Amino acid sequence: MLNKKVMLVSLVVSTFALSAQARDFSAADNSKLSNLCVTAVSGNRAAMHNEMKNSGYSKKFIALNLQCNGESIASFVRNNGRNSDNMLKVIGGREEVSITDLAMNTKNN
Repeated sequence: MLNKKVMLVSLVVSTFALSAQARDFSAADNSKLSNLCVTAVSGNRAAMHNEMKNSGYSKKFIALNLQCNGESIASFVRNNGRNSDNMLKVIGGREEVSITDLAMNTKNN
């Protein structure tokens, strides 16, 4: 019985946390690129796929060049979106990677 209460409380708290995290965005200018940003944070994979297809831009162009509120689309979705892990797969967003040349660092020391 105690276990069920704990699970119920956890479910309620997580629901409130998720709803508090999700924000509503709207396109300021109704352009294709703005609509892509808004659709990306919605978490709807099918809608995002359709929006990308209808925009006329390639998946690669969107992933590498589209800026939403001053962030790359991948960062924007990661920080503000619903269902962000799955949406990043749709848009082809990658984690930022930094590479350190260890051989070069060893030679300089």
